[in-house]
Amino acid sequence: MGRLEKFIYKNWIWLYCIMLGGALTCIAVDYCRAVRGCFVIGGEVLITPILLIVAYLIKRIVLEIQELFHNRRGD
Repeated sequence: MGRLEKFIYKNWIWLYCIMLGGALTCIAVDYCRAVRGCFVIGGEVLITPILLIVAYLIKRIVLEIQELFHNRRGD
């Protein structure tokens, strides 16, 4: 397995969030342009960072729950 494949396999969730955030941002910009009537950048550019933060928080919560159950079994 090459370096690129290892990188993709290891970081797939972050890459997926970036791609999904980019697609959702494009959709949101088009929608906001239609609603506002002109091209103005607003809060829709925060979609990708928010997705990355949510993914990080979910990952940390899952790891904490796994650690909690692992420690409970050892008692």
